[in-house]
Amino acid sequence: MVYYGGDIEGRIPKSTNGQAAPDQVKLAQKDLPRDFVDYHKSIRRLQRICGKIKRFCKENASTSYLLVMFYAALKAQAETIRYLNDDLINRKIAWDKATKLPSPGSVVADIASYLDWKNPAAPREISAGKRVSNPTLAALLNSFTEWAVLSEETISCSCGEGGFLGAFKSRTVSYKIMLQTILKVDEKDRLRIKQLVAIRSGDRKFLEHHFEVKRESRLLDDGVIVLTAECALKIGNAVEVEQVFQESTKYFELEKLQSLVTAAVFDWKRW
Repeated sequence: MVYYGGDIEGRIPKSTNGQAAPDQVKLAQKDLPRDFVDYHKSIRRLQRICGKIKRFCKENASTSYLLVMFYAALKAQAETIRYLNDDLINRKIAWDKATKLPSPGSVVADIASYLDWKNPAAPREISAGKRVSNPTLAALLNSFTEWAVLSEETISCSCGEGGFLGAFKSRTVSYKIMLQTILKVDEKDRLRIKQLVAIRSGDRKFLEHHFEVKRESRLLDDGVIVLTAECALKIGNAVEVEQVFQESTKYFELEKLQSLVTAAVFDWKRW
């Protein structure tokens, strides 16, 4: 398999037009045959694929929210390609012949560029005195390039104090919900979309009490993995999705994450 995505705390180097870093290109070209398609045709392809994904998600409410994540990634890539090209500049985009999708490396690199020039988290004026932003969408897209902070919370908690009196001792606990999304192509020429969600806090008692810590993150200091989800995707005349793996800790509310992702992506009209 060929993996793409943020590596530990490092970002994927940005591209000038959807090209992955040299070492990624070398690896991918060795393993996966490519087509290089002009930007006009690439945008039309991306629009068709996004249309298929959105229709599929609307008709199959129980499908993996990771498909919605990939839709957001392709929308950001299409906007980046349109922004970086014109009548004088027409750099070709790498597409994998096997998956008939943009190469994972080009998707990730274009997302990084998109976040630089059109960050959804930055408030934009849409009319006199009215400004809008979408920090959730920005975090979801950023998760394709690195560990991204989805939200930061502060609560009053007495967990883990022990004894009868411990229940009356409260302390302030701060934590971050973080996520990382990884793209890869498997042996069946399907695109795999994998996501890790972690809770990061310096309060060990809080983590152990609320999230039944079983798997500490090797990539984040003071972080524990609370969700691992992965699906396999193939898009031809129809969208085919298989839930490969999903595991979460007892108290992690996956349904809320799914609703958050869907609202941030499909309800946003200002790509």
